[in-house]
Parts: sequence; structure tokens; C-alpha cells
Amino acid sequence: MTADILDATTLGYLSGVLGLVIALALVVSLTIVNALLANVGGNGRGHVQAVAGSLSAVADSTAPVPPVLTGINKELGELAGVLISVQGHMNVARSVFEANGAAR
Repeated sequence: MTADILDATTLGYLSGVLGLVIALALVVSLTIVNALLANVGGNGRGHVQAVAGSLSAVADSTAPVPPVLTGINKELGELAGVLISVQGHMNVARSVFEANGAAR
């Protein structure tokens, strides 16, 4: 009885049905993936498009640094160099005072 169920014709029909199920599952899954991708980045209304639009707006509204600020930055750099030099002199003076205080 088992041999009658699994003859070549029955296996052929089962293989055909299985092939159709696999093809149908593939079509359904590709349709779902296509819909998800369209929601994420397509049609001008997805999340990726919104982020790209926001970044473009930030790039457009960010003006270059005015020349005055680069001059101020240069002056502050020079001031930092002077203050580092003063700190070195203060360290020397402190070491002299500490040495004189320890000698008493």
C-alpha cells in the first residue's frame, strides 16, 4: 500500500506543488521586502530621504566662518603661548622660593 502512494506520478505532483509553494513564498517575501525598502528610503517620503533632507538643510544654513573669527583665533593662540611662558617663569620662581624656604 505504501508503494502505491509514493509512485512516480504522486512524487511528480508533490514536487510540482512544492515548487509552486516555494515560488509563491518567494514572490510574497520579495513583495514585502520591496514595500519595506520603499518605506525606508524611497518615494521622497521615507526615513532616509528625511535624514538626507535635514542634512542638506544644515549644510545650506551653515555659513563659512567669518574672517574676524579666524583673526580672534590667531590672537588667542598667541595669548596662550604668552601664558605658557609666564607659567614657566612662575614655576621657576616657585622653585626658588621653595628652595629658600627649605634652606632656613
